[in-house]
Amino acid sequence: MKTAIDIWDGLRARPGRVGLSVLAIAIGLAALTVLLAVLGGLSDQSKRILSNLGANVFAVVQEGENHRGQVLQQKHAELLRYNLPGYGIAGTREHAAAVPGRRDKITVVGADPELAMLRGWDVVRGRFLDELDSAQGRRVAVITPALARAGESKGDGFGWQVGDTIQLGRTAFSVVGMVRPGTGSGMDQTGASAALVLGEQVVFVPTGTPPYWESRGREWKKRIDMVFVKVPEGVSMAAGQGSVRSLLAQPDLALDQLGWITPKRLLERVTRLQRTIKWTVGSIAILCLILGGTTLMSLMVANVNERVTEIGLRRALGATPGDISSLFVLEACLVTALAALVGSGVTHAVLRATASQFPVPIRLGWDTLLLPLGVAVLLGMIFSWWPARTAARIAPSEALRND
Repeated sequence: MKTAIDIWDGLRARPGRVGLSVLAIAIGLAALTVLLAVLGGLSDQSKRILSNLGANVFAVVQEGENHRGQVLQQKHAELLRYNLPGYGIAGTREHAAAVPGRRDKITVVGADPELAMLRGWDVVRGRFLDELDSAQGRRVAVITPALARAGESKGDGFGWQVGDTIQLGRTAFSVVGMVRPGTGSGMDQTGASAALVLGEQVVFVPTGTPPYWESRGREWKKRIDMVFVKVPEGVSMAAGQGSVRSLLAQPDLALDQLGWITPKRLLERVTRLQRTIKWTVGSIAILCLILGGTTLMSLMVANVNERVTEIGLRRALGATPGDISSLFVLEACLVTALAALVGSGVTHAVLRATASQFPVPIRLGWDTLLLPLGVAVLLGMIFSWWPARTAARIAPSEALRND
């Protein structure tokens, strides 16, 4: 208790120096808090991106509009499925269809039966599409939960349920199931194909069912936009990608303008952003902390020089060198802890208030509070070591001469 009073008295006697040290360190800890929050947010975004693509999954996508050779078709997905046993293969094609009574068109995705399992989607009710649906071109559909919500205004649900009959264009489809697909969260910032970024309101129909709602639906040639490939366990992503590439590169297929969407490609932009933020914000945080640490050391050195008589008196009354050094170390740690509360606390409040306007994702938690506090205490111990060691070496005789 007496030590705490002594520390408080020492800080209160020099409010200007203490305030300057607190401010300098608080700026550095604020930068550190921002760095941790942004890196945590980007890490979460990376996990969401990989989760939305699916575990051990990559995609082959048809790029561009003008093609000299063939374009991706359902037969190419079937070729991969036949030659790569154990792999998960699913082709998709995205359409836009009008719904009676609605101004905006709805997204319709022609999908193979393996798509939901391959990408790890949850079937909420009913079932997903099966082999017979695609083989027989059945007019069945699977909806998302957002479409089941009732509402009349733009952006609201349609009130559709499993068992209902819905219309896409002028064609009726029976709803056989409801699935919760990945939202594509974070995908829009990766530069990935738009076909990966599904909205909340999507209808899935069999790839074998012609798009009757389109003007040339009956002349449809089973073209698909992309093929998802799930690599089996025990096979590396590179090996799986190489197998698919060699099959699709056969001269008789004459496929051109194919793109490859892999986990590595999806995370490239996020990784570059993480690296940039580490260098910029991290450098600012380190420089500010060093500046704050040197300011703190100057404060402690001045305290030692001004309190030589007090230190000598304490030594004469029986205080050990360890008692003297711990007094100054604790005093420095209290200053840095106060700086952590100010810098990190204010930064947390600002980030929470502006999270929706922040240009990058952020994650705030106990780690973004406790880690800066730990760094602050460590900083106080490091930069007070030399002044505390100097104070501990002061002898009572030296204090008497100084007096």
